[in-house]
Amino acid sequence: MKVFNPKMGMDALQVFPVSQAGAGQRSGRAGRTGPGTTYRLYTEGAYRQEMLPMTVPEIQRTNLANTVLLLKSLKVGLSFD
Repeated sequence: MKVFNPKMGMDALQVFPVSQAGAGQRSGRAGRTGPGTTYRLYTEGAYRQEMLPMTVPEIQRTNLANTVLLLKSLKVGLSFD
């Protein structure tokens, strides 16, 4: 998952466990077009304690500085609260 690291000032790829919602969606895909099985390679405890309920939205883990600078250079009116 691509995440902005403010200490380094750049994006970095980091490995994260799948979210509970992502695991449920993946299991829903098994058998959609034919017989299928989902094998979960984690314990129920890991599912409940280590996995986030939902994936963190990309807008919360991305550096928006370049986007804001581009919009400012195009003279798009921006207001921040």
